[in-house]
Amino acid sequence: KEHDIMDPHLPLVLIDLARTKDRLGEYSESMNFFEEALGLYEHSLERDDDRIASLQYEMGVLAFQMGERDRGEECFLHFIRIRKAKGSVLDEGVANALFVLGSLHWATKKRDLAQDCWHEALEIFKGLGRSDDDPYVKSLKEKIHRAQRRPITRIFRGS
Repeated sequence: KEHDIMDPHLPLVLIDLARTKDRLGEYSESMNFFEEALGLYEHSLERDDDRIASLQYEMGVLAFQMGERDRGEECFLHFIRIRKAKGSVLDEGVANALFVLGSLHWATKKRDLAQDCWHEALEIFKGLGRSDDDPYVKSLKEKIHRAQRRPITRIFRGS
């Protein structure tokens, strides 16, 4: 359907449609609406606008739901880049994205990248005043500890 791309409300309508499709489990259609809204934002907003960052985060979450790990990672990295460029040093959204990316890197056997993400997320959460018994802080500390342990090698003897 053809839209008036100059209508400032159009991206918001498309994002609402994307969220509705997501709730209905229609993930591909949801992503299509998100992509259309992103295209309009990229055409009309500054490159580092917070609305683009927020949309990248939502698209990343959806991509992970759809099993598209590379795309999810790319969206999260765009989100993090924008937020950091805006001077968001202690940003809970960035910490959450880093938490997820660390888990993705761990699952894909990229131990060093996982640890880097988790350490940065932990620094942010602690900087935001989260205590040691906060669930995110506890989980990150456990993940970092597990990643730092050397893998146990076993020798299996053949018969």
